[in-house]
Amino acid sequence: MAVAAVPVIEAVVGETAAGTVAAEGGAMAAAGETASTSRLSQVADLAGNVDLGDGHSMTISPEQIHALLHSPQAVAAIMAKAEHVCKLANDMAVTREAEYAVVLQNRNDTKRARATVYAKNFYAVVDDAHHSTLLKAAAQTPSD
Repeated sequence: MAVAAVPVIEAVVGETAAGTVAAEGGAMAAAGETASTSRLSQVADLAGNVDLGDGHSMTISPEQIHALLHSPQAVAAIMAKAEHVCKLANDMAVTREAEYAVVLQNRNDTKRARATVYAKNFYAVVDDAHHSTLLKAAAQTPSD
């Protein structure tokens, strides 16, 4: 669900640097990640001197990247996307009394904040096992 933070990163890093990351991230996305997730992980590793072209460059420290990926705006975007997936999963659950919920991980010892949608009760575990509810809900949620 971390992919929602990519527009925030692109706004801070700049369109030129983000465009370079997006162009290079296409090949890495084939390893099971979406292009947005791949760009997010590459932007997180951009600490240092970033060439903006035309003789311009920008220096980004690891602390700035960390602060950006844990900023309230990034966390809000991640939670909004996760809550959307959770609402879809709860709406499409076939098993009666199945309930899905969201948990946020925003620890300082991680690269970025993460949100996880999970089966809150045993009915939801059974529902997801038989009907792939979480997969269907995630598939219906557009990425940024």
